[in-house]
Amino acid sequence: MSDESLPDIYADGLSVSAGPTGLTITWLLSEPTIMGNPDPPKAVGRVRMSLELGDALVTFVEGSIKNARQLPIAKFSLPSAGNGEAKA
Repeated sequence: MSDESLPDIYADGLSVSAGPTGLTITWLLSEPTIMGNPDPPKAVGRVRMSLELGDALVTFVEGSIKNARQLPIAKFSLPSAGNGEAKA
């Protein structure tokens, strides 16, 4: 599969489900709202993987964020969800 045929997905949220044989990351996209109750986010992608790959992914992402924070123009912080789930 060439890179041109891969879907390009934008997400502003995620959900992670883990079990004894693997985990699933569901990428979510919320619609902008001006007033009222927002619609629930819609799933735009889902990736299933082994626990080992999930562990490697966490290590890789943590290292990438640490390196990005070293860059002078990339000063940002990520809020903590407080319950083990990341929120975007």
